[in-house]
Parts: sequence; C-alpha cells; structure tokens
Amino acid sequence: ILKKPQLDKYAFNEFMWRYYILSERSMLKDVKRLSPASIYTVKNGKLYKKSYWDWPPYYTKLSFNESVEKMVGSMQETARLINITFGKPCIDFTMGQDSRQVVSAFTNQKLPFATSTFGKSDFYEVKKVKEMAQRHNIENHNIQLQKYYYDKIWDVFKKAIILGSCEQPGYLLGRILYMRNQYRNYGNASVNGMDGHFYKNGLWDEMYSFNLYREPGKFNINLFLKLRLLSKNYPDIIFNSGFLQIKQNSKEYFVDIIENSIKDYLKSPVSIQVDRFDLYHWLNFGIAGNSATNIILPSFSPLLFRRNLEFALKIPVKWKFNLSKFQRAVVYRLDSELAKEKTDFGGVNMAPKNILTYIPFYFRYFYFQSARFRNKIKTKLGMKVVTHLQEAWDYLPIYKLLFQDENFQKNLIYENMYLSEIIKEDEWNKFLKKFQNKKFQTVNNYEYLFKIISVEYFLKKANEL
Repeated sequence: ILKKPQLDKYAFNEFMWRYYILSERSMLKDVKRLSPASIYTVKNGKLYKKSYWDWPPYYTKLSFNESVEKMVGSMQETARLINITFGKPCIDFTMGQDSRQVVSAFTNQKLPFATSTFGKSDFYEVKKVKEMAQRHNIENHNIQLQKYYYDKIWDVFKKAIILGSCEQPGYLLGRILYMRNQYRNYGNASVNGMDGHFYKNGLWDEMYSFNLYREPGKFNINLFLKLRLLSKNYPDIIFNSGFLQIKQNSKEYFVDIIENSIKDYLKSPVSIQVDRFDLYHWLNFGIAGNSATNIILPSFSPLLFRRNLEFALKIPVKWKFNLSKFQRAVVYRLDSELAKEKTDFGGVNMAPKNILTYIPFYFRYFYFQSARFRNKIKTKLGMKVVTHLQEAWDYLPIYKLLFQDENFQKNLIYENMYLSEIIKEDEWNKFLKKFQNKKFQTVNNYEYLFKIISVEYFLKKANEL
C-alpha cells in the first residue's frame, strides 16, 4: 500500500446530497476517478489529461428535417453496429421516450433483440409495456427480484459496493447488477436509454420555461441548485462539527463545480452549457451503473454514443422544448406505429402534432409537468413523495432483511467504524435506536442508513488490502 486509504469528506458530502459522486473525486482521499471521453498520458512523472473530442459550442445550421434525417441515419447505423458486435441485445423497455428511440432503431431494420421491463407483475408500466410489446411483436421479459436476491441480500449489497467502487450505494447498484445479470438469459449485451436529456427537455428546462422559452443568457446556477441539486436536504444531526463545516459550504462547492465545467463555453447557448455539466457531472450515476455492469455483461446506452450524442448537443433548444419535437420526429421516422403508442408522460404519444392535436397535447403535457413541479416543492418541504422506482417494487421488506442481517449489523458498531472520524457516537446510537420504532422504519430512512454503511464497508475493505 502506497498510502493509507482515507475518506474524501467532500466526495462523501456529494454522495449524501445525491446518491453518487458528481465531481472527479472518489470516496478515497487524493484518488480521482477517470473522466469520460478522456485520454490520460504520463510524461516525466506527471499525469496529463485531454479530451478526445471537442464539445460543440453552437447549434447546428441544418434545417429541422435535415437534422432529423441525420439522427435517424445515425441511430440506424448504431443499431447495426450493436448487432454486428454483439448479436442479439437485451434492451430496457419502458413507457418513456428514450427507450423507444433505441428500440425503434432496431424495429426499423428488423434486427433481432429482446426487451426487459423491471417491476412487479401488477406494476402499471410492466403491464402497459407488455401490451405494447405484444401489439408490435416485440419480445419482452418482466425482470423481478427473486428468492436469491432476498436470501443473499447482504452478498448482493457488499458485492455492489466493491464492483462499483462505492460510486453508488450498495442497495441501489446491487439491484441494478442483479437485474442486468438476468439479461444474459435473453441477450448478449445490456442496452439502455441513458440519457435522453440531450434529446429533449434537459436540466436547462426551468431556465428556459421561466424565461418564457427565450434564451436566458446565462446558466442560472442559483435556480438549478434550488430546484435540483440542493432541493432535498439530508439529515446531519449525526455528524460532527468538522464535517458540518464542509456541508455548510455545499452551495459554494457545487457552484465551483458548475462554473469550472462551463467556463470555456460562456458564449454558447445556455442549453449547451448546462448539457456539459450534465454529461460530465450530473449523469455520473448512470455512467457508474453501466461501468459496474460491464464487469458481468457489456452494458451501454446508444444515446451516449459519441456519434449520436455529439449531434444531439447541437440541436437547437427550440426543437427540444416540451418533450422534444425533434425526438418525436426521429422515433416517428424510425417506427411510426411505435411512436403512436402512449408514453408515461401524461399519456402523450410521439407522433407529430398538428393544429388539431397540439391543444390536447399541451394540456396533458403541462398538467403532468405541473405535477412534477409540485412534487419538487413537496420534496423541498420534506413531504413524502413516492418515486417511480418505489412504485415498481416494495422495497421495505428487503430493506428490513438487510438491516437485520448479522453481517450488516457488524458495520453499525461505532467503536469499529472508520466513519467515526465524522460521526458523533451518542447521536449515532440514538439514530440506530430509532429503528426499533416501526414508524421510523421507512424506505427513506433505511436508504439514508444504507448510504452511510456503503461508505463504511468500502473504507473497511480498502484498509484491509
């Protein structure tokens, strides 16, 4: 060991605000993660990094129809390349637009593929996707958490922490790895629709909509922090004053990350600035999931392939507003019948709109969008909001099993904890005692604890090397 492994407290703070690390930090002090789309070289004992592509500073000058045709061709070629390289893949299939963009590239050319949908058999998305798949003669499989997952929940948890280098909590990445391991029964690669931000409403959505869809002029960092990054505070009573000082400076810390990511593109449209922060920081959770899955099965998103992404970034934001006229046109061009199917966004479909269909489309869109905005307000006020994932499966019984596992319990003993350097002993014990109360045994409280123990177990294994 060249250096004793130590906690990176700033990375831990990022991890607690979200459920992954946004910066280049890792959970270990002075150890950085590899940046995406980068080439590293060592010269004269120094490490140098450069990107192997240039971030597009401006929108394309192609017309709307020319842009659609270019993306259609790129998606078709993407599907062919996947077919040539891997044969039959298993594609995540949901009620969303992004997975439909991927699936339609295969149906367009009648290439072989299977699809999978996660959730309980009575989960509305599982049922609706199954019906849609049957109408279009698409092979679809319902992925569920089975007996092994329940019986070996601690093994699933700890394996995910190690394979994912603690870039996601064990409870979350463990489920992802377990699900995608089942894909091997249906295909030679795991293909998903991460991340459609760049093809439709992105992280910049509020900045434009609050400005009446005009160019805002600058990245509204305060608005972004308020509505997105810092919208849900995490409990901090268990942490000591040293760590709380780091947390108290979170706003300035995240502002610095954002400013550094966009500093060379201040003359670019705001959507291009925000997209850059999105790809290099905000989307780290998806990249971490695909990277860990690659250990057991090739896993990737065609929407993040450079051939598609680089052009998607150049699409003018006026074509991406309100669920993206652009993405809808691409899917309709690839598979018009699949495009006519309802999505999970207010039941709107992906068919082109005309003077008769725009009114019902916008009514459904804005009604559903307002519900999402209301949920953000509820979250900020500390009110309970059931997420899409929580609707898909009843996680509480699983979380109780993990909490009760004797191997998990060993990591809760304060005297043996590496995180004791930032956690107060009396508050920690009070916190754990609360789990004796059934009212405290909630999904959110368990996930908060599991995030902490994910880091604790990672530090323990790092120090055992």
